[in-house]
Amino acid sequence: MEWAWVGVFAGFLCIMVGHLIKSLWLEPKRKTEYFRAQGFEGPPYKILGMGNGVEIARLMTESRSMALPLDNNIMPVALPFYHLWSKLYGSRFLCWFGSKPALCTDDPIVVKELLMNNNGVLQTMIFNPSIKEALGRGILVLNGSDWERHRRIVIPAFGIDNLKEMVSRINESAKNVIQCWTQKARSCDEFELDVFKEFKIFTANVIGTTSFGSEPGQAKRIIELLDEQIALAIANYSFVPGYRYLFVKRRWRNMKLRREIRKCFTELVEGRKKMGKRDRDLLGSMLEANQKEAVNGGLSTEEIIDECKTFFFAGHETSAALLAWTCMLLGIHQEWQDSARAEVFEVLGTERVPTWSDVNKLKTVGMILNESLRLYPPGVAIARKAVKDCKIGSICLPKDTQFLVPILPMNYSETIWGDDAEKFNPYRFSEGSEKAMGSFFPFGKGPRACVGQKLALLESKILVAMILQNFSFHMSKNYIHSPVVFVTLYPQHGIPIILHALKRLVAINRR
Repeated sequence: MEWAWVGVFAGFLCIMVGHLIKSLWLEPKRKTEYFRAQGFEGPPYKILGMGNGVEIARLMTESRSMALPLDNNIMPVALPFYHLWSKLYGSRFLCWFGSKPALCTDDPIVVKELLMNNNGVLQTMIFNPSIKEALGRGILVLNGSDWERHRRIVIPAFGIDNLKEMVSRINESAKNVIQCWTQKARSCDEFELDVFKEFKIFTANVIGTTSFGSEPGQAKRIIELLDEQIALAIANYSFVPGYRYLFVKRRWRNMKLRREIRKCFTELVEGRKKMGKRDRDLLGSMLEANQKEAVNGGLSTEEIIDECKTFFFAGHETSAALLAWTCMLLGIHQEWQDSARAEVFEVLGTERVPTWSDVNKLKTVGMILNESLRLYPPGVAIARKAVKDCKIGSICLPKDTQFLVPILPMNYSETIWGDDAEKFNPYRFSEGSEKAMGSFFPFGKGPRACVGQKLALLESKILVAMILQNFSFHMSKNYIHSPVVFVTLYPQHGIPIILHALKRLVAINRR
């Protein structure tokens, strides 16, 4: 009997070793040759290097210690592995995340077909499981029928009528920012602020009031909890399986944060359910649409809470980054700041806050925001995974092949944007000059495009207009240009700018 058990154990061990050899060596070797035959070269697969994961992690870590000149050439720090390997192997290459192959290409035809695909063979994916926890199981991470069900209920919240009603609430949050900055300007001619921090507070208040009807203090508390959860996700980030479970103290803190965040959102949702008349904000619209969809399978309370969590995080993070990069660019390019301010004065005068119709008249501000999104997109790449064998363009993808659409490199392509692709030139988005717009999708494209992009642009236009109406500004000498990527592209060291209150300057000149 003892020898029988030894034989069983030895047989089981042989099967396991055989499986490991096949999955960690033979299959990657076979797929390397398979993709090489289709024209994909790339860095060699390494078993001990978790494919290319260890090298990618090293490059990403090293990039965080780099400071760049103010020339918008941010590829070395934002996508260091793509920057390196595209030089060695071209813009069409193969790399490895663990034992799974990942293809990269900026071919517009392939990218368009990839993003517009709606037959279910390609699914969205997020590499970091800690980020999935922070985002919640909302529309950003779901696939298949669950995604379709959530999207049907979420989409009505961002209709034109709802956006129009949100303008007054956005104006209130923007006026709070202006009043706070004006108070600082009363005692001095100029003052310095890290606008990235300021904009995170502003966008948290906007998403809180326009989407959930929450009080500013409640929104601030949720953002503090989410920011801490993201900081833990950054600390736990690794391509080594199970790495995040090694640090017990972090895991306990993360579990506590998840409970506190869920408690906050549960109070929001349950409180709104008890209201007789609901506001037409995101949560109110979701609950209304959910009642209509109940017959076809609506969302549970837990699913609504997950959507709230997703939009609260994504809604404030991307908009804050957009506003911060826009202020940086206007702080450098004073001629465009002056041009945009002249437009704001023409449309709004020196006192009036924007209305819905005013927002559409701010063409120059819109061009500047688009150019900011091109140079500093919130997402630098979009990831998809084939859930079955398929063909995209001329590329045959076996099941489990991952695909990276390099948004940032495409935004800097001279083939698409011309010789001045790295230059700040909002004219490229003027009417009649949008020949490259087919390759411009900072919020994604196709059925999985960000449903909240109109709200992000609306709040950004309003606040930029009101800042220009009340302040002039330039970059602080303390600014360190070091964009980094984690969920979104954000300024690692903040964006300190020097502000001057226009009304104070006018008053001084009159004296």
